[in-house]
Amino acid sequence: QRMTAGTGIVHSEFNASGDRPVHLLQIWIEPNQTGLPPSYEEKAIALGENAGKLQLIASPTGSDDTVKVHQDMTLSVGRLPTEETLTIELDPSRYGWLQMTKGELLINQLPIQAGDGVAVMVESALKLHAQTDCEFLWFDLV
Repeated sequence: QRMTAGTGIVHSEFNASGDRPVHLLQIWIEPNQTGLPPSYEEKAIALGENAGKLQLIASPTGSDDTVKVHQDMTLSVGRLPTEETLTIELDPSRYGWLQMTKGELLINQLPIQAGDGVAVMVESALKLHAQTDCEFLWFDLV
């Protein structure tokens, strides 16, 4: 889901089930302009065939079946099976954030696990090596 609050809205997320747990990440990206009209967008993301690579899910243009974000950033989801490695090439003038959502991996030899986040600056590449089956979000930011 993507929501632009624009001129203001009332919003909350909650688990409507009394007996089933929910795993939810609420992420706020400040837009690059003010006064945007409120809007909402929701897309289903098929993750099955994209293990071992990044899958773009949010972008400034909303192209390639992504949700549109009003900012110079992209958001990708990654899935790595145990013992697989993925290298992410980076522009050292930009920033990154990797948010682990499931499993454990090494990021340039630094161990991280579900719930951890890693800020990335002045790097030209990240080498991700899965210690277990894992899932993560990758933010490419200005």
